[in-house]
Amino acid sequence: NISITVNPSPTITASAQAPICSGEFVNITLTPDVLNTIATWTVSAPAGVTGAANGSGNLIFQTLFNSSAAPATVSYTITPRVNGCNGTPIVVDVIVNPKPSITGLPTTVNVCNGGLLNVTMGSPVAGTTFTWTVDDPSGIG
Repeated sequence: NISITVNPSPTITASAQAPICSGEFVNITLTPDVLNTIATWTVSAPAGVTGAANGSGNLIFQTLFNSSAAPATVSYTITPRVNGCNGTPIVVDVIVNPKPSITGLPTTVNVCNGGLLNVTMGSPVAGTTFTWTVDDPSGIG
């Protein structure tokens, strides 16, 4: 008699990950369907994105930074493995948005009484909008 054990091919489900801003955490929970499954992942990140690393476990928790001026997509390819059997890999994409910055803003502006204040602001990140507050301790208004 020969005893044959047929091990299951595991599958894994990943929690949803909303887009994040540069400097925020990726927090992806990995849930296998077979007990004792170990998940391993490899990362593909474009230039300008740091903090993403290959790893293993049931939680991907990493701080990602995007130094570019455009949103970047980081792809995690996750493979479940149990009892020597690999399951079908899944891919989880995470969008990492850049943090906007202000360019061209002078530190001091002189305006004559009755004159028009005109300050031009820009940002290398497309779609950046600006809001500001006025601190007027002199009561000029």
